Amino acid sequence: MITLIELVVLSFMQSQNGHLIRIETNNVHLPEICPVCGSPATTLGVVASTVGLRRRPGPQYYFGRDFGMVGRSVRRLQVPVCELHHSSVDESSRVRSVLMLVFGLTIPLLMFQAFIGALLYVDYGFLGLDWFLTFGLTVLVGLASFKTLGPSGLEKAISIMNINIGPNVLAIRVKETWYRDELLRTNPGAAASMRLTRRSRSSL
Repeated sequence: MITLIELVVLSFMQSQNGHLIRIETNNVHLPEICPVCGSPATTLGVVASTVGLRRRPGPQYYFGRDFGMVGRSVRRLQVPVCELHHSSVDESSRVRSVLMLVFGLTIPLLMFQAFIGALLYVDYGFLGLDWFLTFGLTVLVGLASFKTLGPSGLEKAISIMNINIGPNVLAIRVKETWYRDELLRTNPGAAASMRLTRRSRSSL
């Protein structure tokens, strides 16, 4: 049964680009084409999502870590993709960890450079070219790392929704209409479009 929060998620997703599909993980066979570009698939990529989360009452943060989430369930889906758009959860996690570290370091570095720049301006009335170059380079590194922290091409094309429907059922979001059509065509009994109706609203 879909909860009120999950219904809000479904309503939001229906207003965004993409198509919601319910799949049976034991029986579904994803199309042998890349969901990003449509090229023939040559390898398998992986998308993942954490579902079934809830927060326990009381203090939740200790030493900067969040211990308030319980009932964690990580679900993964192997997706046929081309070599160009191959992506795995482990690889993405490692890359994003490095990028988060880089982005985190640029913030105090920018503050330090701004402080030094203020002192130089007070003392000399101008800032040298070397200061502008280092400050601009730091800004570019921070912006580039922040932008790269976003979802990969595969994760933009197909993603698992944070909705707990059942043990062997996933709600996925597919970006491209042609991939949705092929998925539904090749899986008539294991995949179906999800639509929010008045009946589903009144059942809450």
